Amino acid sequence: MVNLENDDYLFTDTIQQHYFSFGISANYFKRQDLQSSPLLYQGALIGGNIAFESEGNKHKYEINLKGFYGNLSATTEYVIYPATEYTLNFNFRYVHSITRSDSKFRNFIGGQINNNALFYYNYNLQNASLNYSFLNNLALSYQVEHYFSWKSKTLKIWFLKINRRNRKIKLDFKFNLPIFFYNLRPPYSSISDFSNGENFIDIDSQSFFIFNNAFQINTNMNMTYYLSNNNAIRISYLWQGFKFTDVFNSYQSTEHILQFSLLFRLN
Repeated sequence: MVNLENDDYLFTDTIQQHYFSFGISANYFKRQDLQSSPLLYQGALIGGNIAFESEGNKHKYEINLKGFYGNLSATTEYVIYPATEYTLNFNFRYVHSITRSDSKFRNFIGGQINNNALFYYNYNLQNASLNYSFLNNLALSYQVEHYFSWKSKTLKIWFLKINRRNRKIKLDFKFNLPIFFYNLRPPYSSISDFSNGENFIDIDSQSFFIFNNAFQINTNMNMTYYLSNNNAIRISYLWQGFKFTDVFNSYQSTEHILQFSLLFRLN
C-alpha cells in the first residue's frame, strides 16, 4: 500500500495501479430501426456504470458495464409515438504503450470487445411493439493521455498562509474503430401474439448475421482528478455512432453520454 503520509505517490506510477469505479450517466439517444418503424426515435436516458481498471506505464486494461433506461419519442405532423428503451453495454479493452513512459503525451494501441444489448417497446406498433438487438463487435483501440501536475507549495499572500498539496490531473482521449461485427436480431418484426396481445421473444426464431456492411465509431474523453487518499474523480464524455445497412433490416443510432465516476484504488 502507498504511504498516505507522503503524497509524492501521486507522481510515481511505476507500478500497475488497480481501480474499482462506479458512477452515474446521462445519455441523449437517437435510434432508427427500419425493421419495426421508419421513424426516428430520440430522447434522454439515465443510467450507471461499474468498472475495473488497471493502469501502468506499459499497458492498460479495463472491464466496463453500463446500463441505461428511459423514454424515447418519434414525432410526425399530427402524432407523437412513444417508446421505452433499455440498453446494456459490456466491454473489455486492452492497450499497450508505443511511447516512452516519460513522454508528455503517452500513446497506446490495442483492442476492445464490445457487447451491446438493446430492448425497446413501441407502444403504438401492435405486432412490432417489442423488439431487440444484440450488437457485438471487435475493435481496434487507440488512446493518448497527458498529465498535469504540481508539487506541494506554501503560498503567502499578505497575512494569509496557503498550503497547496500535490495534485495530479490526467486528460485522455480514446478512439475505437470496430473491424468485425456480429449481430443478433429477430428475423421478422412480428413478435407478439395476436390472440391475447402478449409480447414475447421466441428464442428459436432468432437469426444470426455476420456482416460487413456496418460502420461504427466510439470516442471517449476523460478528465481524472487524483486525490491524496489514493482515489480519483472522473468526468467523461462519450460519443458512439452505429449504422448497419440492409434492405428491410437497417439500424442506426447515435449516443451522447455524460458520465461522472468515483474511482477507488485497490492496491
